[in-house]
Amino acid sequence: MNTRKLFFITIILVLLSACTSTKVNTDTTNSKSADTAFLNLLNTTKIEMVQVPAATTKGKMFTKQFIVSVKNNETNEPLPNFSLTISYPVSEDSVKTENVKTNSEGQYIFDAPVCNFAVKGKFLAYANPNSKKENLVSAAIDAGASADFNVRSDIPEKGAILFIYEYDEKNKPARNFYNLISEFQKYGCKKVGNAPVNDESDIGKPIESLYKRNKEIVNEDFGYLIGGTVKFVKPIEKTENGFYCSLTSEIWVVDMITGKEIYRNSYSCETTQPKWEKAASKCKEDLGKIIADDLIYKL
Repeated sequence: MNTRKLFFITIILVLLSACTSTKVNTDTTNSKSADTAFLNLLNTTKIEMVQVPAATTKGKMFTKQFIVSVKNNETNEPLPNFSLTISYPVSEDSVKTENVKTNSEGQYIFDAPVCNFAVKGKFLAYANPNSKKENLVSAAIDAGASADFNVRSDIPEKGAILFIYEYDEKNKPARNFYNLISEFQKYGCKKVGNAPVNDESDIGKPIESLYKRNKEIVNEDFGYLIGGTVKFVKPIEKTENGFYCSLTSEIWVVDMITGKEIYRNSYSCETTQPKWEKAASKCKEDLGKIIADDLIYKL
């Protein structure tokens, strides 16, 4: 290759490199400018929940709609046709995300679908960042609005029978765990009580056997059979702060229609109280509430 050709090739490569560098720098500048503009938008926009429905029951509609309002933070004027991102539960452990726009009054009205599952979730509404950059999405969510999206179990309607035994400090079966019945009643569960097949001698027998024997008695009058144990982690002990109690529980749930186990979970609770009796009763009371709150939003 002669010197003249080599010179021209070198010049072309330099020019191409300069063009590429200029494009990259321009794209980077435009990207930073767009990010800054979006963050400024968040500072001048007010997104609020102006209507939130109360919790519903699975299989039933919410009694009200979720309504989001978007206004200019400085003038308080509604912002019509404003791009929002919303997200809401579509199963026990997954959410759906959609891009929507406000109406002529600067509101977005969301009719939640009927949920055939129980969940303790959130409805979110925030400015659409048009980017998947983590810092922009995080900033948008922080500046957005949220509301509880709670769907309760149908335990209050279908009812439940319980086969849960408390054990004493020596790890011996002592009595039925009545605290869970009490907590379910606070949720409006009228059809709840101990299972008819519920003897101490039945502890440890196969769940299938317990289900069949109870099914023969209650037929389809109850929706769920809830079983398990409540045990002391260790005997109640006296400390410098009072009497310390810690409990653990293993709970399983069977659908009385299908006979299938549909849920299983473990729970724990601890408390320190001035007296031995108070420590034991308070820990059982708290554990019953923990279990009830979980099952009400899981079954």
